[in-house]
Amino acid sequence: MHKLKLTNIIDILIKVLIVTFILLSIWFIGIKNTLSNPESYDIRTLSSISGMLLFLIIIKFVFKKNTNS
Repeated sequence: MHKLKLTNIIDILIKVLIVTFILLSIWFIGIKNTLSNPESYDIRTLSSISGMLLFLIIIKFVFKKNTNS
């Protein structure tokens, strides 16, 4: 039972790390675009806001899934 929980925690951590990496890369691309073209600052804001929302939704989903099983 304890071993199963540990593997679940590791699995969740891996998922969170992957999601964080993807979001950071999207955010970095947004910053790069903003630096090269200052007029497109709204793209960075949009990507960071959508990224934060996606991150919150995934965290909610992971915890919901974890509590159900």
